[in-house]
Amino acid sequence: MLHYTRQSGKLMFKVILLSFIVLIVIPFDSFAQTRCRPDSLQNTTCRDSNGNTMRSRTDSLGNTTYRDSDGNTIHSRTDSLGNTTYRDNRGNTVRCHKDALGNTICR
Repeated sequence: MLHYTRQSGKLMFKVILLSFIVLIVIPFDSFAQTRCRPDSLQNTTCRDSNGNTMRSRTDSLGNTTYRDSDGNTIHSRTDSLGNTTYRDNRGNTVRCHKDALGNTICR
């Protein structure tokens, strides 16, 4: 039986988000294998067999920056209430929060 904590939930959400971003970066017809490696400084690098790279870096405040090999960037910030805001380098913003049932809602 798995035991989830708030920290493991955040990590799982980041892994899901990073996987989603990697899928957007990789063309659907390539079916490339993707491998990710975290390091001890809370950085993760994902690379596919076509050479596409996605890097994420988390600072001491829990803010994460995602960068792909094409120069696209997404910054995420989570406030004290658990609301997360994602902003890309084009100015697009998505805000997410958890509802009373634990579902993540993004708008």
